[in-house]
Amino acid sequence: MAQRAAPMTVIALALLAGGATAAAQELRPGTLDLRTLDSQDYGRIEDDPSLLRTPPASEEDATTREEVAPDEEEEALPFDLFEGPQTPVSRRENLPGGAAGPAGRTAAPSGTPGEGRPTEPAAAPAAAPFATLGPVRSPTFAAVPVEGRVDPASAALRASLPVRGDDPFAAQGVRLGRLLLLPSIEQEVGYSDNLGADRTEVSGAFTETRASARLLSDWSRHALEINAMAGYRRNFSGEAREEPRIGLDGQLRLDIAQDWSGTLRGALSYAREDAILAEPGLPASERPDILAYSGGAELRRDIGPLTLSVAGDLVREERDSAPSGESRDFTTATLGLRAGYEIAPSLRPFLAASLGQRVFDSDNGGDSLIHALRAGVAFDFTEKLTGEAALGYAWNAPEDGALETLSSPTVDMSLAWSPRRGTDVVLSASTYFDPDESNLTTSTVYETALALRHRATARTEFNGRIGAAFRQGDGPGARDDVTYAAEAGVTHWLNRALALTALARHERFEGDGRDADYTANSLRMGMRWQR
Repeated sequence: MAQRAAPMTVIALALLAGGATAAAQELRPGTLDLRTLDSQDYGRIEDDPSLLRTPPASEEDATTREEVAPDEEEEALPFDLFEGPQTPVSRRENLPGGAAGPAGRTAAPSGTPGEGRPTEPAAAPAAAPFATLGPVRSPTFAAVPVEGRVDPASAALRASLPVRGDDPFAAQGVRLGRLLLLPSIEQEVGYSDNLGADRTEVSGAFTETRASARLLSDWSRHALEINAMAGYRRNFSGEAREEPRIGLDGQLRLDIAQDWSGTLRGALSYAREDAILAEPGLPASERPDILAYSGGAELRRDIGPLTLSVAGDLVREERDSAPSGESRDFTTATLGLRAGYEIAPSLRPFLAASLGQRVFDSDNGGDSLIHALRAGVAFDFTEKLTGEAALGYAWNAPEDGALETLSSPTVDMSLAWSPRRGTDVVLSASTYFDPDESNLTTSTVYETALALRHRATARTEFNGRIGAAFRQGDGPGARDDVTYAAEAGVTHWLNRALALTALARHERFEGDGRDADYTANSLRMGMRWQR
């Protein structure tokens, strides 16, 4: 019996030792796995939480989403009683003018399966300025005058400044399939001591209504952008009682191949001729209406850090009447080449050259060749600094050999700088040749402006702008003049859709030999609605 009991004792001791060893291993910190717990393990974890094993860091050992609980992992989408549930959208980041997603959506990180989650509405990116090649006047949405020769700060800032995605009062827009529509309406009342912005200096009240809309695409390939504005101003004194304005521009980018892209663009503007630029002695009520429109195309090729592009533009300007009886309508065609080299992700210097021809409908001369050279650099420091600046030289060579060639240095830039969050500064400058009413003289026009926007509180922002335009004439009967303007305004948001606005403006014009000097001061208040 003793001999038979010995093996049994050894076996029993071995089993006890194995069980004790296993128990010791289970009780060691980090030895319990969440996937294999039983009822006894839960009691042990309550006594010592360090026993639970931490999740593995590697993707190979990690539990997949389907193994855990896919239904519990997915976060429920918010539901709005009036707008319905917010649905996810794709990861497309192909909006023109920037890489940000459309309003009200945030794209999923690159390489992440699934679609983006709706978050706080993000404003659409700012429109890239549409400008023809070389020193040529071009109808654009931003260039439609609102009052005088320098646009008010509110319109200029909205056209050139990107609204940040974390702006609590950014427009949400209206979804039209894969398109996003951003409409707005402004209604203002005001008083000016010089309604016509001329030497008559007739004072009085006025009202102004502006309706604008912006349409952006959200496609996986290609990109579309359209801007439109219609304005109507009613003066209650003076000769020019009604001043309508229309502006429209757009561009379509086509992704042709991996390194090839093309752009189609066009613009249109309608407004009454500026009092300062009109023929001498012409009553304000008889100033002609100007219809300007343009179209262009560009082909671009990226070769590593090198970017090459060729573009062509056609600009047409028409006046509905001319008291002198001579037609002042003309057409300008321009062909340009541009080469840029990326020396850093945020820095791209470039060289550009253009050759154009301006042809008048009348037979009294004025046709000319316009060619220009420019060198500049494009910046893209994300939120801090974006835009480009260029210096160059341009020539306006009349086809009539009796007229002298006009040559001039050129300065063109559009820079948006944010020294701190909530504060944005825009510096702009442009140079172009402008024919006089005789078609025999041409002026060089330099325009520059510095605009500022500062968000004082979540609901209140201040904006201001100073600008100047200098015209240097050349040829018989040419004139020089300069315009200064300064303005300051405030916008207070009542909610995401409605804001109160106010703007004070001072403008001064100094002419040459026409006794046309004047000053104009105005104050306006109104409301702005956006969607």
